[in-house]
Amino acid sequence: DVYDVKFTSLEINCESCHGPAKKHATIMSNIVDGIIKSDTDIAMISAVGLSTDKSLDMCFQCHAVKTPLREDYLPGENLHEFYSLKLPLLGNENPFGANGRIQTFGYSLNHLYSDCYINGSMDCTSCHNPHSNDYQDIAGNALIDRFDDNQCLSCHVTKSLDVTAHTFHEEESDGSSCIACHMPTRQHLAIGNEITYKRSDHTVSIPRPAFDVSQGFESACQQCHADISEPQLQSIVEDWYGPLKPLNPVIANRLKINENTLGGDAAKILLQPDHFHPMGQFYNLSYFIKRYLSPGMEYLDTSIIEKLKDYARYEDIDIKALAYAGLHYSQYNNPQIKQFLVNEVKSLNGSEEAVRRRWGLILDYFGSVYFLSGDREKAKICYELASEVLPDDETISSNLKRVQS
Repeated sequence: DVYDVKFTSLEINCESCHGPAKKHATIMSNIVDGIIKSDTDIAMISAVGLSTDKSLDMCFQCHAVKTPLREDYLPGENLHEFYSLKLPLLGNENPFGANGRIQTFGYSLNHLYSDCYINGSMDCTSCHNPHSNDYQDIAGNALIDRFDDNQCLSCHVTKSLDVTAHTFHEEESDGSSCIACHMPTRQHLAIGNEITYKRSDHTVSIPRPAFDVSQGFESACQQCHADISEPQLQSIVEDWYGPLKPLNPVIANRLKINENTLGGDAAKILLQPDHFHPMGQFYNLSYFIKRYLSPGMEYLDTSIIEKLKDYARYEDIDIKALAYAGLHYSQYNNPQIKQFLVNEVKSLNGSEEAVRRRWGLILDYFGSVYFLSGDREKAKICYELASEVLPDDETISSNLKRVQS
């Protein structure tokens, strides 16, 4: 094959974030020449005034682990019509730890597990200047470097009144730095240790030595105090701060599940749609579906069905699609559920294709899990359900033919 590729720059440029600019350039030239009025739509997406999530999407088009849904994405388009940020959590090689610590590339995405995002409005530009690639505070004031505590103190103002009282380390020492405790650098596990590739932990979590080691991570404390055991460090932290702030309930609930937890109990623990934690909710829901549901269940407790319906009404299209798949997968013989899904699809309007892409891919994934485990009958059911959702998808059609042969 011969490819005739033309480009003007391999660098990050204006169009990388703001989208195609030919129309914008023409409009601006016409405004300057007085051909059109200056209040005309300038055909360019500005990052100023974007919601937190839309601002994050501008960065996540590059800086995120994601599943492609469609081709030909251009900056400025709706990222979620082309990619899913949560479908990577569905597989057995989930790139995130229990509270979002990244285990592969795309560490920036664990921002979505941060309290600064969950309970605040932090986006990438809260700390990073997108034009200079330097660091800034929440008001856009330039900072010296990435170690400048004003990244954090511009929001957490009271912590600056007595740094030593908060950190229990001497002011301006390494241990008094905000990022030393809350954004420690971590080697990406998928890379191994032959090549050093450490990046700051964007979950911006509080030090929890015992919890961190239980999840397979070196705690922020032990990075400096390697001569002290994690249990001792945990005791010191509790002596300083008293009982630590509880984990987000979505994360805490996941940790309550063990190999002996029955489906009804798991539903009460995991399926709590009222809590805001999109990444955690997606993982908990996917875990429940994979472990406790199966194709065409003759009986499923109505309380569980109602919880799945609640998730199906989520605005988040990843969670919505996962709930659709769970209901479709487990209750395809239930006429009431089929009608519920029909009505739901009718209400999707402009998001129908994006939801269908996710829904179909999830069912296709379930089919592949069964196929690889040798259960061809259940694999066939899942592929057939997936083909109902995406009848023209070549991969799903191929998988269905394979399992039928």
